[in-house]
Amino acid sequence: ARPEDFEVVERPLYEPEGEGEHLYLETRRSGLNTRDLVRRLARLGGLHERDVGYAGLKDRQAVSTQTFSLAIRPAAEEGFLAEVGACPDFELLSARRHRNKLGRGHLLGNRFRIRVRDLDAGIDPEARAERILERLVRHGLPNYFGAQRYGRDGDNADRGEALLRGGRERDRFLRQLYLHAWQSRLFDRWLGERLRRGDWATVLEGDVARIEGRGGLFLVEDRALEAARAARGEISATGPMYGGKLMSAAGEALEVERAVAPPEAFDLALLRSQRLPGSRRAARIFPTEIEVETEADGSVLLGFFLPKGSYATVVLREVMKPAADAVVALPERDD
Repeated sequence: ARPEDFEVVERPLYEPEGEGEHLYLETRRSGLNTRDLVRRLARLGGLHERDVGYAGLKDRQAVSTQTFSLAIRPAAEEGFLAEVGACPDFELLSARRHRNKLGRGHLLGNRFRIRVRDLDAGIDPEARAERILERLVRHGLPNYFGAQRYGRDGDNADRGEALLRGGRERDRFLRQLYLHAWQSRLFDRWLGERLRRGDWATVLEGDVARIEGRGGLFLVEDRALEAARAARGEISATGPMYGGKLMSAAGEALEVERAVAPPEAFDLALLRSQRLPGSRRAARIFPTEIEVETEADGSVLLGFFLPKGSYATVVLREVMKPAADAVVALPERDD
């Protein structure tokens, strides 16, 4: 309802070194999405939009702190920064140089502070939120993309599917957005099936598992051994983000994937033609740096850190438990 109720701050994978061809701008804004700001910075720098680097997309209805890179010549830097600093609809926090363009995914994750208003009477929202979040820290939660991934009208994945079937989209940014939404929908279907089966938080024979904290992938051959590691939160199963170079699951895990995906998801030539390399996405995420605070007006401020590619709205769904939404039942054990 209010952009200032949703604050997100990128946490970089690395800090700019202070020299190099690319100027890194740390910005704060509200009322603009990432592409809006890319266009403005490109225009101010006399660059093409594709020459503006960023690590990920941020929402329009939020207060977002985000870094961009631009190949601005040193001789033009002073004048460019003066123009950027004069822009009324976003704030320049810092400017430093680095050798490389900022690429997609070049961040550790995002720190969120989100205010929840109009709470039900008769509950202790702070205590309830703390209990839920502490549980999510221990057990993890399903790493859905969620509704916001599919656009305002919910049809981005449909548009991506149409592109795979021969449709056209001239705008390069939108084309990738729609195709990635198609990948995301298939992942969400896979994750939903694993939840239905009751094995989303463990591993199956043939799963491609990810080592938590390190990111390495390996094929599960001894289910009993690796299931114990999954129970301790050391590894998680991963689901497919379909593409031409996707690391394939095997055995029972692959059977689950094939049961919920259309034929084009396994057409490697088609996926390569659409420039979709493919990747694996973890079935669960573990929020950290939990913060819960009741404010003077009775609203609750929730703070947490999520790794890159994860969505705060998915965490909020577990905390707020909206009646119209499906909510995952976590294990009953507290030990």
